[in-house]
Amino acid sequence: MSEHHHHHHSSDPENRLSLGTWLFRVVISLLIVGLLIGYGMTFQISESENVIVTRFDRPIRVETEAGLHYKLPWPIDRAHTIDMRKRIFSTPHVATLTKDKKSIILLTYAVWRVRDPMLFLKSLGSIEEAEKSLQSMVVSHKNVVMGKYDLASLVSTDAERIRAEEIERQICEGVDEDVRDKFGVDVLQVGIKRMSFPPENVEAVLDQMRAERQSEASKLRAEGNMQAQKIMNEAKVASAETIKQGTILAGEITGNATQEAAKIRSETHQLDPKFYQFWRTLQAMRNTVGPRTTLILRNDSGIFQPIFEMPKMDEKLPDVAPKELLPPSQDN
Repeated sequence: MSEHHHHHHSSDPENRLSLGTWLFRVVISLLIVGLLIGYGMTFQISESENVIVTRFDRPIRVETEAGLHYKLPWPIDRAHTIDMRKRIFSTPHVATLTKDKKSIILLTYAVWRVRDPMLFLKSLGSIEEAEKSLQSMVVSHKNVVMGKYDLASLVSTDAERIRAEEIERQICEGVDEDVRDKFGVDVLQVGIKRMSFPPENVEAVLDQMRAERQSEASKLRAEGNMQAQKIMNEAKVASAETIKQGTILAGEITGNATQEAAKIRSETHQLDPKFYQFWRTLQAMRNTVGPRTTLILRNDSGIFQPIFEMPKMDEKLPDVAPKELLPPSQDN
């Protein structure tokens, strides 16, 4: 009996311990399940996101406010986060034909963002799908728009002919129109990032650029020649006027000088006609005979006569030299 009593006593705390452990485990498990359910029933939204809540995969509401939100736990409700920020992607290298049948490879980029999250989720589902669809749309619109423009509207040495911005705008508007109501997204900008040519086209492009440069140079030359001609004509008119004025003035001066000289000559002549004759003869000789001139002449020939024969001075003039130095007179 005492043995039995002892056995009963020793097993009691063991039972109590196992019960405590069990209870503890149950509470912890419930807490974990509660936390999981609680966690499954909440979701966080940041400033740049919208969340669409679906019940059994059917959208029921859109949450746009940042912060903590509640829903039924999965698998009943699911939260689909959609990034509302602007995104940018590049299109692949695709050759496009221009209006003048030149092949050009345009590498473009597009800037877009989700406008209607519900429509976006229903039609595209994810950012990756969206960019795939947008890419093919940008390429097809690029082909349509480039078909209306010559290559010169993208590559030209003449700035007036470049239409790149217009082309970008048309592609952007075309794509945006297509996707706005279909996918619930906005295409904000399409830009040309890079242009390249298939090798066979490069020569044609260079030829075209050369031709443009040459026509520009010819135009500049023609304008320059016109300007030069105009300046030359103006200079001719001005110089003719100057020469005319100068000629008139020179005529006046020459006339006055001739008159003055004639007056002086006549006064001198009146003073002593013979001496004047002698002096004029010497002047003529000075002009005729140079420093190395050799002349063989008769002593009675023309203008050289006065060298050998001094003129007879008038009585009224004083003798310039003593009589014995003068040559003997010939009319003795």
